[in-house]
Amino acid sequence: IGEFYCARLDAPLLAEVDREIDAKIAEKKIFLDDQLAKAAFHEQDEIRRQLVSELARLEEKREREKNKIRTASSEAV
Repeated sequence: IGEFYCARLDAPLLAEVDREIDAKIAEKKIFLDDQLAKAAFHEQDEIRRQLVSELARLEEKREREKNKIRTASSEAV
């Protein structure tokens, strides 16, 4: 029961993390897609690599933040 209760309490916090990271991902994609459209052909691969790197970094941040919430919640029980 304790884990279920914590999961229910964590849901809004976890959803907020998802919303924040999703917004940052969308912002990065828009910015880098714009840069890609303006870039010379020889610059495009670097921009694509940057996008992949940024997306991976943001996904890692998402998981770190969610794990902090889960850990704090499980320690509170």
